[in-house]
Amino acid sequence: MGKLVRILALLALVAIIATGFIQWNAYQTKKELRADALLYFKEEDYTKTIGYLEKALKVKCLFGGNIDRDMQCYLAESYLDMDDYEKAEQIYQKLQKKEPSNALYYLQEGVCSKASGDYEQAMEIFQKGWEKTRDPAFLSRICEIYIEQKEYDKALDYARQGMNGGDTAGAELMYELIIIYEKSEDYDKAYEAAKEYCDLYPDDERARKELIFLSSRI
Repeated sequence: MGKLVRILALLALVAIIATGFIQWNAYQTKKELRADALLYFKEEDYTKTIGYLEKALKVKCLFGGNIDRDMQCYLAESYLDMDDYEKAEQIYQKLQKKEPSNALYYLQEGVCSKASGDYEQAMEIFQKGWEKTRDPAFLSRICEIYIEQKEYDKALDYARQGMNGGDTAGAELMYELIIIYEKSEDYDKAYEAAKEYCDLYPDDERARKELIFLSSRI
């Protein structure tokens, strides 16, 4: 009986080692295909990029979760660069289900909708991203759309919503405020907003130029 137990234990050990070897080989194959895909991505050959990424994603292994998410992002970006917005959006939607608090996936899905010309859907996605993550970058994107549509009052509302932080996105919303006032020809408020912005971010060259321009309008 003891001999049988030892044989079974040995077989189990061999099976574990064999499985580990197979999984490691699969992971290395996945990495090599990803490396080839990224070479073509840099060359902007998105058809070949997609081909290699899809092959890599089909390779199954136990420790490929992080690299798979990375490749899905490259796959979506490749479709976006090829103007295949629908496929890119579908990938970002799948990624959102796995990581619902990741702002990047909502931002990129909204970018796809805007690029396809569906501004209403883009704003819905950005609004959803804002509600899910509270990242003021979404408010900035909504603000930009309203500026393009010359709906300055609505743009102003969204800019003000996000101007309560000192991070990069908050700074961007402060800059959007300058543009809103300028576009609506309220040059006094635009100048004051630009002056306040430049006091906070003195190294921002575009803001310095904007301040000089606005000083000639008041």
